[in-house]
Amino acid sequence: MTMCCVLKNLECSQKFHLLNFGEVFREVPGANGAIRKMPAFEITRDGFTFLAMGFTGREAAKWKEAYIDAFNRMEWELVVSSERVLRYEAERLQQIEQQHFALQHHVYAIEPKAKMLDHLLHDDDGTVNLQEAASLLECDVDSLYDFLIDRKWIHRRGAYSTIPYVSKIDAGYLVVRNTLSKSDNKKFRVGKEPLVTAKGIAELSQLIKLYWFDCYHFVAAKKHREVRRPPAA
Repeated sequence: MTMCCVLKNLECSQKFHLLNFGEVFREVPGANGAIRKMPAFEITRDGFTFLAMGFTGREAAKWKEAYIDAFNRMEWELVVSSERVLRYEAERLQQIEQQHFALQHHVYAIEPKAKMLDHLLHDDDGTVNLQEAASLLECDVDSLYDFLIDRKWIHRRGAYSTIPYVSKIDAGYLVVRNTLSKSDNKKFRVGKEPLVTAKGIAELSQLIKLYWFDCYHFVAAKKHREVRRPPAA
């Protein structure tokens, strides 16, 4: 049986045959300058694969093995390529998250300055008490008080006074103001309280930003360690 007969009688669907085996005629020179038209087939790659898989013998077996090896190698390359794409996307997402986090802290640092500027436009001396400073810095006053105590900006003196450290006064961050309040026995008592300047608000915004930045990375590192930690036996 000739190859043309084999191709005409392949046990495949008509659609597959039409798409992958195109019957043509080739002009072949004959004796005395005559030209003969010989039947031939133009075969696609899929058609050749389908045809070769049906052959038997040593050479056909070698081709089949080579085809399988090439397919496996292509599959592996696709897997490696996909892993590279996923790794790149993960790294890119991490970069975006870091940029977003940095932008949030940049906004957080600028916002108190903007609020303080607005306060300066409506206040002659440009100082705020701790309650107002906490509002500008977007934290509660107790947390700000503890933060200032811990960072040695202020300290308690007696029952009714909170005094700034001299170093913070000299730096222009705080000023002290005398206060007058009435006790339960209706007697007046004199105390002192710290006021935060515009320069102090700007400095505190930076310190608080760094404080929360360190807390964020501490929590993130802790979560990373917990994820990597093997489960208990």
